[in-house]
This record gives sequence, C-alpha cells and structure tokens, in this order.
Amino acid sequence: MVSKVVGLNHQDAVPSEKAVQRLTAFEATLKASASSEGVPGISGAALVEGQWQVTYYGIDDQRTGRPRDESSRQHGTCLNKVLIAYVALMLVDRKLVSLDEPLNELLPDAVRRRDGNDVEITLRQVLSHSSGIDESFEEWAPADAVDNASHSRRFERYPQIAEPGEIFAYSDAGTAIAALLIERLLGKPWRQSVNAMLLEPLGIKALPETTDFVAYYGGTVAVGHSWDDASEGLQPVTPDTSPAMADTLAERSTCFTITELAALGEFALADGITRQGERLISAELAREMRTKQVDVPGHHLIHSWGLGWMFFDETSFGFEAAGEGHENFVQIFPDQGVVLVMMANAYPAQVVYYDALRALQDSSWEDRPAQPIDPNACVGTYLSDGYKLVVTRGAKHLRYSLSRRVSTEIRGVMSPDEGVSDLEVSSTFRRHDAEIISNQEWQHSETGSLVPSPTGGFAARIGNKMRRGSSITPIWSGSAPEPKFFRFGQKVVRKIE
Repeated sequence: MVSKVVGLNHQDAVPSEKAVQRLTAFEATLKASASSEGVPGISGAALVEGQWQVTYYGIDDQRTGRPRDESSRQHGTCLNKVLIAYVALMLVDRKLVSLDEPLNELLPDAVRRRDGNDVEITLRQVLSHSSGIDESFEEWAPADAVDNASHSRRFERYPQIAEPGEIFAYSDAGTAIAALLIERLLGKPWRQSVNAMLLEPLGIKALPETTDFVAYYGGTVAVGHSWDDASEGLQPVTPDTSPAMADTLAERSTCFTITELAALGEFALADGITRQGERLISAELAREMRTKQVDVPGHHLIHSWGLGWMFFDETSFGFEAAGEGHENFVQIFPDQGVVLVMMANAYPAQVVYYDALRALQDSSWEDRPAQPIDPNACVGTYLSDGYKLVVTRGAKHLRYSLSRRVSTEIRGVMSPDEGVSDLEVSSTFRRHDAEIISNQEWQHSETGSLVPSPTGGFAARIGNKMRRGSSITPIWSGSAPEPKFFRFGQKVVRKIE
C-alpha cells in the first residue's frame, strides 16, 4: 500500500483542519473498502480547499505482483467522449461550426438513414446523446471500420431509434460523428487535434496512434478484472485487441494515470483554465458543458447529461467509464470546489466509490423522488436494431426476456414509401423496420424479474440474485399513457406491440 500527495497542489493552498480530516477519511476508506470488496488495485485522488490527496492501494497484475503506484494506467474507455466534446466545442469558439445548426452540409455521409432520407442532427444533440442514435448500431455494425468516415457511412443502413432531441440514448456512434466533424474541419485525425489542443496543455500523455497500447505505455497498464457469476468473484480480463468499431474512438487503446484524470477534473472545475492559467475553451461553453441538456429518468447512476459530461445529481457532474475490467470515476462539485477521481482495475467497483464519496462528502448524491409507474402499462414487446425486450406480467413482478441480434446484415429491403399509413410508428423507426428486425436471428441473453427501484425505474433480478449494476427504465414521450421506449442499462428499445 502506498499513499502520497504528488505535485498537484497549489503552492498557496492551506487547507483547514476539517479539510485535512476529510482527505484522511477518504484515503482510509478507499483502502478499507477496496480490501473488503476484493478489488485488486485502486487509485484515488481528492481535491478539497486546493489540497490534493492521492492514494494507491493493491496491485496492477496478480501474476507479476506489480504494485499500484503513480505510473499505473487504466483503460480510459468512454472518457474519450469528454475529450472529443472539449475539442469540438473549441471549434464552436472558433466559429467553425455551430452548436445548434444541422450538421448535414458538413457531414452528409453521417445523416443518411435506411429509409433513404436524411435526418437533421446538431452538435448539441450529438454531445448530449440525444441525436436519436442508439447503442444497437454498435451491436450489428461489422467490426472492421478503420476510421470514423467509413464507420459513419454505415448509418445509411440504420433506422434511428428516436427523433433527434426526443430522448437520451447513449451511443459511441454519436460521438464518432463529433470526432468525424473535428477531422473534417481541421483536416487531420481527431487524435492529433485532441493531443495538441487539450492533452498537451493539461500535461496528459498523448493519445496513441496505434491500437498496441501495451507497447505504447510500456507495460504500465493494469490488468482488468470483471465479476464472474459462476465463481462469484472477480476474474482477470483478457483485453480485446481486435480492430473493433469502438476503437475508432481509441477507447481501448487510451489509458490514463490517476494524476492525469485529476488534471482533467481540475480543468473542468476551473471552467476551461489550465493550472498554468491558459484558457482553452470559453467560459460560456465550459459552463454549457456542465449544464443539463437532457434528462435521464430512472437511472441508478446518471441523473442527466450535459455536453460531454454527465450529471450525478442536480449539481455535481463528471463521468463514469467502464470497460476491459476497469472502472473510472470523475466527479466535480463546482459549488464546493471539490474534485474526486477514482480508478479501479475491477468492474463493478461502484461500492468502493460510494464509500469513498461518503467519507469525503459525508453523503453521496441524492436520488430524485420516484414517479409512480403502472406496471401494466409497461407490458409489451420492444425492439431496436440490436436488441429485443419482451415484458410480461408475472405473479408478483413484471417479467422480462432480453435477446441480442445475431446477424450483421439486414435481410429485407426498406423503401422510403413502404409500410407507412396505418402501420407507421414514426418517421424514424417504422413498423416495417420492426418487421424486418423481427425476422432476424436472435440469441436469448437473459430472463428475469423487474423489481421497482427507488430511482423510479426497475432493477433486474435473475433467480434469487439482483443483477449487478442493472437499471431498467420505461421512457415516456409525448402524452401517450404507455411508455414509448425502454432503457436497459445503456440499450434503448422501442415499443412495437
């Protein structure tokens, strides 16, 4: 076990006795909770009254015994969405693109859909995950896209799950549009722009231009561990090094140290000013990033979404990113001048984060009052291009069955005028789409019960065990008495019957 404060602190920072007590409690709790939860290695950093406390616990690799220390790195996974958002908004500052005008002229290849029509989406919608593109695109898109341009052209085979601006639907694909926008406007790969415009000024190691992260980071990347139901414990994860679509965003190949995440968190707290006093983004757009753009009702972790950043509650924002057996947290409390970051080479590690947060803040974020849900209104079949959810009545709770699409090719031809009139569901996802998708091959994933949760949605119970990290929420749109969508984790499906 190692605990130290590294060279992050402000020279004139003189924390109060209360602040020192809070930081001491944070450090002790982080170690104790990680030990109790069986997390192999963890790093944490907390900023209170200008004083950083950075803590390391455990090991990076159980096979070699390599200890967790200041050189330890973890996969950043979805944190790259924040980096891309910052640079895209810097281009708004430069008047190269508008936040609210359609991107169709700049990115004509990213707005065509399966019915032959173009959708009008804006940068604001893309960065807030409200463009109507859902995660199912990643489920069936072949894993051989070498760049964002070729990846985005595949949208012409995709029907949007929702109208632009209608609901929150998390997706890598939407962020790929923002990355492509950066490339089109600046004429070079988005990684180079992120490195030069954001990471270099923040003192963060440049994003690699290769997927060989092991060689790039010199063996400092911790081995990840994910929960295994069979063994009821955390098991090592072998990183996926295939040329998958997701790594057009460098989510697998980008890795951070805890002090680099701390620098990013403090930059966000300062609304776009580096520790050296350089402003990288206008104060107006920095504040817009941490202003709620779209609500996320019923989720156990996400309160709402800004531009790039997510909200944990009404005021604190940041990010939670998980993948490859790693879980990372960044949380900023702007009203208090507090930043908390944590990296664990285990998933899930939310319990450890909650414990550390309570020790530092004397509380965690508050759940919003739950709105009552009529279970009978939720019964039905819900589809997307990648997933099928069937909700039925049960003896005590609703029952669900979730399936995943197997085939990667759409069987059937979609014409712009076919299947409308009385069969029309919406201008983006029509009954004919549903009929095509229903005829695809499906692989059953899981069956369980939907147990009402305090957040206003449901949690999944499989047999006698609650599904870890589950958050299942019906989503209403308009004045209809029945939910139009269901969100299962980050998957979104649309009601067809």
